[in-house]
Amino acid sequence: TAIGKHALYFQSYSNSGIEWPSNNVAIGYEALFSNQPTATTNGISNTAVGNAAMRTNTVGHNNTAVGGAALYSNTTGYMNTAIGRQALFYNNTGFYNTATGYKALRENSTGSYNTANGFDALYANTTGYGNTATGYDAMYSNSTGGYNTSSGIFALFYNTTGSFNTAIGKEALMFSVTGNNNTAVGNEALKYLTGGYQNIAIGWGSGTHINAPNVYNTISIGNDGFLNAFQNQAFIGNTSTAWIGGQVNWSTYSDARIKNTITEDVKGLDFITRLRPVTYHKSLAAITKLTGNKETGDYAGKYEAEKIKYSGFLAQEVEAAAKQSNYNFSGLHVPKNKLDLYSLSYAEFVVPLVKAIQEQQDIITSQQKQIDLMEKRLAALEAK
Repeated sequence: TAIGKHALYFQSYSNSGIEWPSNNVAIGYEALFSNQPTATTNGISNTAVGNAAMRTNTVGHNNTAVGGAALYSNTTGYMNTAIGRQALFYNNTGFYNTATGYKALRENSTGSYNTANGFDALYANTTGYGNTATGYDAMYSNSTGGYNTSSGIFALFYNTTGSFNTAIGKEALMFSVTGNNNTAVGNEALKYLTGGYQNIAIGWGSGTHINAPNVYNTISIGNDGFLNAFQNQAFIGNTSTAWIGGQVNWSTYSDARIKNTITEDVKGLDFITRLRPVTYHKSLAAITKLTGNKETGDYAGKYEAEKIKYSGFLAQEVEAAAKQSNYNFSGLHVPKNKLDLYSLSYAEFVVPLVKAIQEQQDIITSQQKQIDLMEKRLAALEAK
C-alpha cells in the first residue's frame, strides 16, 4: 500500500516482477522510497507513515516508522520502531530499537536493542547497545555507552561512553560522562559524579561531592547536604539524622581464616588513660561549611540533632592519645581530603578497653599476691 508521491518508489518500478507479497505500507511523500525486497524476509513488512519516513530503506524488514523522516536513513536495520519526527533518523543497520518521541535516538546508526521514550531521549546514541531511556532529554549525549537505564528528565544527560549505569529520577547521574556500574535512585541522585564507578545513591540529592567527581565504590543513602567525598565509604543519613538502628546489632566479619599478620600490640591503659570523656552538641552549619556542601532548605525537624547532648570524645584528642601511646588505632578516621571530617568508631574502643582491663587485672593480681604474703608474715609475727 503506497499513498503519496514516490511512496514505495523503487519497489513499484524496479521490483515489480517479484512473486511474493512484501506487506509494506507507505504513507507520505517518499515514504519507503528506496525499499527493494530481495527475499521473503528482506524489505518486507515495513510500515512508514510520514514525509520521507524510512526513505532510504532497502532490505530492512519489520520496521515501523511514524513521523516525518522517522527511520529516514535505515537501509538494512530490522525490527525497529520509530514514532516521532526524526526518531531514529540516522539508523542504518541497527536493529531491535524502539524510539518514541521527537528526535528520539536520532543519531543512532548501528546501535541495537535500545529503547528511547521522550523528547530527544538517547538523541546522540550512535553505536551504543542495550540502553533504555525514558524522559525528556534522558541520556541525550550517549554515543557508545551500553546497557544503561535512565528514567527522568535529564537523567544521565551527559553520559557518552559510560556503561551499565542506572539512573532513576530527575537529573539523576546527570553529569556522568564516562562512569560505569553506578546506580542512582532519586531526584538529583549522584548528580555530580562524572567518571566514577560502582557508586550507589538512594534518595533526593544523595550521592557524591561536586569536588570529588571520580570517586568509586561508595554508598550514599539519604545524605543530601553531607555528600560523600572519598572512595570506599558508605554514608547513611544527613546532618539532621539523629538515630540509626535496627532489630539486631551490627556485625563485622571476624573470621580468623581471613586475618593475617596477627600480633598482640593493642595498647590498653597507656591509651585509655589519656582519653578525655566529654559532653557536647553538634553544629550543622559547621558541618556544612567544613565539608563544602550547600545548605539545604529548612524543613520540620532539621535542627533536632543540634538539641541532643552527646557523650563521647574529641577525635583530634583521640588522635593525640594514640600518637602519644604509639598506637595505630583503627577506630580513628583522619580526613582524607579537605572535604572530609574526623570521625570515630566507638565500637573499636572495646578492644583497647578489654586490654586495659586485662592489664589492670594483672596489676590487681600482683598486688593481691603481695597483700597475701604480707598477711602471712604478719600472722607469723603475731604467733610468736
